[in-house]
Amino acid sequence: MTKKPQQKSGFSRREFLKITGLSSIASLVFPGTILSANSAGTNKEALKFEENYLPVLKKCDVLVVGGGFAGVTAALEFAKSGASVVLIERRIYLGREITSTYRPWVNHADKTRADLPELVKSCLDPDYKQPFENQTLFRFNKVKLTLEETLIEQGVDILYTSYPIQLIEKENKLQGLVIGNKSGRQAILAKLVVDCTETASVARLSKIGFEKALPELSTFTRTLEFIQIKPLSYTSLIVPEALKIKDNTLHIQQGYLGANHYYVDCTLDFTDPAFDVESTVEREKEAWKRSIAVSKYLYEKVPEFNEAFLATSSYTLDGIYSSQMMELNDKQLSAIPKSVFKLNNLWEVENTAFASPYMNLWCINEAARMQAPLIKHLLTPIGACELAQQVCTYLVNNWDQLAIAALPETAALLASNNRKKSLDVKEQDSPQKGRTYEYFEVKEQNLAILQEVDILVVGGGTSGATAAIVAAEGGKKTMVIDMNPGFGGTGTFGGVFDYWGHGKYRGFVARHIKKMDEVQQYIPNYSKNYLDWIKPFVT
Repeated sequence: MTKKPQQKSGFSRREFLKITGLSSIASLVFPGTILSANSAGTNKEALKFEENYLPVLKKCDVLVVGGGFAGVTAALEFAKSGASVVLIERRIYLGREITSTYRPWVNHADKTRADLPELVKSCLDPDYKQPFENQTLFRFNKVKLTLEETLIEQGVDILYTSYPIQLIEKENKLQGLVIGNKSGRQAILAKLVVDCTETASVARLSKIGFEKALPELSTFTRTLEFIQIKPLSYTSLIVPEALKIKDNTLHIQQGYLGANHYYVDCTLDFTDPAFDVESTVEREKEAWKRSIAVSKYLYEKVPEFNEAFLATSSYTLDGIYSSQMMELNDKQLSAIPKSVFKLNNLWEVENTAFASPYMNLWCINEAARMQAPLIKHLLTPIGACELAQQVCTYLVNNWDQLAIAALPETAALLASNNRKKSLDVKEQDSPQKGRTYEYFEVKEQNLAILQEVDILVVGGGTSGATAAIVAAEGGKKTMVIDMNPGFGGTGTFGGVFDYWGHGKYRGFVARHIKKMDEVQQYIPNYSKNYLDWIKPFVT
């Protein structure tokens, strides 16, 4: 059922700009501050890592990159076949299709709950009574812990906050990856690599080309979570055109905390989306602006929301973060054992849709060469599990033809004076002091210069954000980089929303409090009974 509002309200450009105060991505846009980087290809200058011998952090049969439902399914399938498996994830948790997009539900009109993939069913809270027959609700922590514990039980090694930064290759086959994290660069040697990242981050290192995004995949959704809403009799809501929401319609989903807990989907159109760093950040910022404007509208114009509490919103957009890979050439295709995967008696897809220029690198993500409906299916927990299970079954059955026969040889621990000391880029000798590592020689890697700035702030938490603002206000060209998809650290992602204390403030703190007061006046995000309402769920 769709509800049409009785009143419509327009928003000026100034009001749209004001809402960035609530947006952790856009809130630090001060004159002279850079929040995104240009494409590396536009700058010919580069630094380089002069040290070619890297510590070998792990050796394994299979390296899975990306810890969504596809990545976890892949890791489990290989582990059950007897392979040694390492999974790396750039976040600090798993199950991004639910946990990062903040969509703790799956729709399954074509199947019963008993027919859901086993991994999805394992994430259900057995003490929670499901209110719907063709839809299943989840608790975020239950999903994160279940996926992690299941991997550990199967002997899969997990590395969080790690990024693939270089391929280790020889004769058209991968020997592993170089990863980067807070401990520097390390090598992981593997016989086969599976890229399950939404950004196709490993495939992009292979220099394969990418097509333009399919027109059917140009929508992205920011999900808002509200509590203490008056019970709703509708599941969609017509909103003014000025809010720039797809079809002028919000879709509303009941949450797992009861009849007063709802998620509001703000779906947005971005024609011909690009996926370089700058375009992705700009899209996130614009989504924040529009979704917060939606919140203001709901508070002011929709009676059921006038005492609601905006609890949080999704960390990342629900939508594609990569377009499809270009087709392989005839020579590459001829070397791959052929197979066809069938899903739900609806779709057929050739195994080569997931293949890369390397025989032992396979991509189970939106970069796969599939039709738009299948890619949309892959973005769901159900579709991710179903496709990953089929692809990995094929890879296990064709292991001898696809994987390398043996891992490359490594070197013994090198004396520190035998290792090169770069004048350009400083690196620590090993990930962990006092521990002995084998070493592996990798090719020299150039580092493109994305930006030149006066001050680089690493970490956009409450201290880093403050430092960046002050530096920019002082006339310095400033850049902030952060592992999270937004700024604020403890004050936003940590949920500590009152950290200034009490007293009489001056200078920057006083100005900051004034700005935040203006934001609170823009959206009166206040519920007089909030503490009483939330208490049963946190004690």
